[in-house]
Amino acid sequence: MVGIRFKQFEGLKFSECFYITSLNELDFELYFELYSNDELMKFIRRPMCFDLAQKSFLKTLEAMKKPSPSIYLFVIYNQAHEHVGILGFKKQEAKTEFEIGVVIKEKYQKRGVSQSIKVIVLNQIFSKSSTVSISAFCHPENLIPNYINKKLGFDFVGEGNYYGYKMVMNKWIMDFNKYSEMYIDFS
Repeated sequence: MVGIRFKQFEGLKFSECFYITSLNELDFELYFELYSNDELMKFIRRPMCFDLAQKSFLKTLEAMKKPSPSIYLFVIYNQAHEHVGILGFKKQEAKTEFEIGVVIKEKYQKRGVSQSIKVIVLNQIFSKSSTVSISAFCHPENLIPNYINKKLGFDFVGEGNYYGYKMVMNKWIMDFNKYSEMYIDFS
């Protein structure tokens, strides 16, 4: 069966300053803070009201409990155990494609968090599987995430309304062959 064993990322450290743990019932405050923030959601989706965020949060937690979850979220922490953001994966229509997404609190942006976590996670994924591909979707005007995906070697697929996004997004993709060309060492 093709997929990603998300539990392999539990407690994963990156940049010597950050680590991730699975989203749990105690993380609703962070979830709501991020997904209701007008500025953070400007290029992603319409910000959520409290009731919608609560329903979405509970639905996500339930989905994460399945043997082969279609969505999985991690909380990103700093060394002081403060919430930094959320890392997420979502299975796409192509059963071997998983979307990666990172939402970072404003005060932690522009510190390399998103880029660092993507490098570590891609290394983990492709060291264990050559059959999956990782996609990333970014609004064309969201320059920094687009730049990060390009810098990391994701291939630009195009601009369009992908997988039900309500706004135009750039699609980027990374597969095992592309990754192994760029990052030979899987240690």
